[in-house]
Amino acid sequence: FLRWNTYDTRSGIYRESTPPEEVVFDLEHLEVLDARIRIAIVPRSAEHATLKLYSMKPLSFIETLTTLGNLGLGVTGEIHIPTRLPDGQRVHLYRYEIEDSGPRIAALIVSVERLGDAIRALNEGRASDGSLNALILSADLDWRQVEVLRTFRNHLQQIRPHYNVET
Repeated sequence: FLRWNTYDTRSGIYRESTPPEEVVFDLEHLEVLDARIRIAIVPRSAEHATLKLYSMKPLSFIETLTTLGNLGLGVTGEIHIPTRLPDGQRVHLYRYEIEDSGPRIAALIVSVERLGDAIRALNEGRASDGSLNALILSADLDWRQVEVLRTFRNHLQQIRPHYNVET
């Protein structure tokens, strides 16, 4: 508690926007944060959840919203909270409010590990961002399977030009 209870480690935005019961949850993720993005889901109701991204580097607002949209997530709100670790290193906490049907929110909660892998792969440039990524949640595919499907689609477009991306 004393390591984290400083002015620099808890910004005003964080103090005002975070329910007390979530502070320990966030600290657990921040304590183990490394160069890779960490992800967490906080269920709010049957049709609402909060997606949290923890990152050492700032993320592009537009690119992240595009990525989440391509994953089929309906983002209704966003907040970026820059903060510091007890050792003084700057980190970033992003919260995205997701609203969707009950089954989609349930799929999001169950698929948090797969979703985290996909977001890390996209952030690290190991995966392509596109609308096929919605299959990660809707068809229980991982990001590698979506990449294979995307490759097949692209090859099919080359050998049969009468097909387009929508087909």
